[in-house]
Amino acid sequence: WNDMLKSERGIIRGYIMKYQYPFTHYIVFALVMRDPSLCRELLQLIFPDREIAEVRAHEDHVDEELVDEELADSTETSEVEKTLFIDPRSRNVRLDVLFKDSAAWYDIEMQVRDEGNIPKRSRYAHAAIDVDMLRPGDDYNMLKPGYVIFLCCFDYFGEDRPVYRFSMHEDEILLPLGDETYTIIVNSKASGSVPIPSELRSLLRYMNDPKVEDEDSDLIRRIDDSVRAWNRGEGRRIIMTLEQEILIRENKKYNEGIAEGHETGLAEGYNNMLQLFQALKDAGRIEDIEKASADGDYLAALMKEFNIK
Repeated sequence: WNDMLKSERGIIRGYIMKYQYPFTHYIVFALVMRDPSLCRELLQLIFPDREIAEVRAHEDHVDEELVDEELADSTETSEVEKTLFIDPRSRNVRLDVLFKDSAAWYDIEMQVRDEGNIPKRSRYAHAAIDVDMLRPGDDYNMLKPGYVIFLCCFDYFGEDRPVYRFSMHEDEILLPLGDETYTIIVNSKASGSVPIPSELRSLLRYMNDPKVEDEDSDLIRRIDDSVRAWNRGEGRRIIMTLEQEILIRENKKYNEGIAEGHETGLAEGYNNMLQLFQALKDAGRIEDIEKASADGDYLAALMKEFNIK
């Protein structure tokens, strides 16, 4: 049984082995953002008027098991400061960010496809931040400012602005509520009709086309170096291991098989995925294989499209 599972995992991995995982891939994004200097400088592009003193992972978001199991022997790990560690199995990157003038919480998420839910995702993320931040009996005024940032490879609002900034206010006189919750949406598709600072322009271009150009900033070059490092050797093995873990975990039939202790559920889940990946390969839709391996909802939609039950 274990040999069969290993064989099927190998087939799945073989389909995507030769493809580069870009910065916009959520696991790569989380891994690259483990570097405090890169994360700090990226945030500084979004907040050019505020000096960021320190960036660190929130203590409740550190996954010690992942450190032990996946990254303990990685050559990349030794090159990254231990002050920032993000669980790349999470679809967002939650941080404590210390400005010179105050402390705040950040939730950063990469969004490649427009699924029509950015406002509600923002609402959910803010709620999750606040629940984590406050303990029973704490005064509400202990809540730190909370920022939810979406790096989007599409223009959700269609207004061609590079950055959209939202906060709560009264509708008629625009009186700020003062709850210190903020949502920032970065639009990589901005055309430049609204002026874009040169370094931010480099980031937006790189999100759209993951190649370094002569005019790109030093930050983009270092981000690209990190992306390339994670796409080699042990780093790539880590990405693929995490990706397949997420794929299997999010496959509904697989999870039902685990819960009920049925080996038939396990086999059916794997066979369905292999059938789908073969169908996508035959159709020349190789990119959809990578997308499905990173997104459970997209996987389910493809299963329905190809009538795989």
